[in-house]
Amino acid sequence: MLSVEKNVSLKKLHTFNFESKAEYFCIISSKKELSEALVWGKERDLSIIVLGKGSNVLFANDIRGLVVQIKIMGIELFSQDKDNLVVNIGAGEDWHQLVIKTLDMGWYGLENLSLIPGSVGAAPIQNIGAYGVELSDRFDSLEVVDKTTGQYKKMNLEDCQFGYRDSFFKRSGQDQYVIVSVNLRLSLKPNICIEYPALKNEIMRHHMQIEMKHDRNFEDYLTPKMISDIVCFIRRSKLPDPMVAPNAGSFFKNPIVKSEDLLGLKKLYPDIISYNFCKENMKISAGYLIEKAGWKGLKRGGVGIDERQALVLVNLGGSAQDILSLANEIQVSILEKFGMTLEIEPRVYR
Repeated sequence: MLSVEKNVSLKKLHTFNFESKAEYFCIISSKKELSEALVWGKERDLSIIVLGKGSNVLFANDIRGLVVQIKIMGIELFSQDKDNLVVNIGAGEDWHQLVIKTLDMGWYGLENLSLIPGSVGAAPIQNIGAYGVELSDRFDSLEVVDKTTGQYKKMNLEDCQFGYRDSFFKRSGQDQYVIVSVNLRLSLKPNICIEYPALKNEIMRHHMQIEMKHDRNFEDYLTPKMISDIVCFIRRSKLPDPMVAPNAGSFFKNPIVKSEDLLGLKKLYPDIISYNFCKENMKISAGYLIEKAGWKGLKRGGVGIDERQALVLVNLGGSAQDILSLANEIQVSILEKFGMTLEIEPRVYR
């Protein structure tokens, strides 16, 4: 049965840990409860704000309307053929626990996306990605409910219009739908993806240690589980724990530039870090730009930039406004120094 509370603190429900209150709040554990919540909000002319695990949001003020936290659970095999399968996952499932579960089941394809915080339902919105793999690479379809009409429908890959940390749900479809479940297409055979430089370098370092101890070939020991373990090691070594230093992970997207523009930048900054994006464009490391501009490790007014990863802004006891002010200073600095605009990655509720 739907239970709605009033004036609920969201501080512990998002990883930045800033104080913010929801005018109304409820937990959704089924499609029936979700439908009831949409009707309840509509009858009172309230906005519906969807919350997962709060790992990619910034609440800058109290939230007017009804905040619905999605906890629709379940991981089920939807279909299977000789080499592949489709898995149906409830939007409230924890993303990393899903990765671990699929590996345990011998369902492969998500290992590069290990230890990404957040819920399954939030993953398509952001088109989460890491170490050479994006959600869209493993995506089959999802189910949503229209906030206005209460109608449920299925959306396929083309409908979702995925891009770099982007989707239909961040553009023309923003705030129109609630994701209920996601179908992912995985493999019964390992298909290792290790082309991303940071991952490949760590694997090679690990490989050298294995070789020295056991005189084994690279192919003899590398498994999806090991890829997951190495990705977890890299993330833990580079990123602060939100439980210790509240943060939302990468605060800025990597800017995209034309390949010819990158050549000009390399003349000025030979060590600039870039990644392949498509034939004509390259991604520039936002972390590199921020560090090069002298921001890494800076602390100011109860907020700061992480000492290990310049892309991560942390709450050290300050306010959401302090974070946004610091972010704006960084954006201005990068624009002046490099001529690039940094786009904020988390969803900001002002």
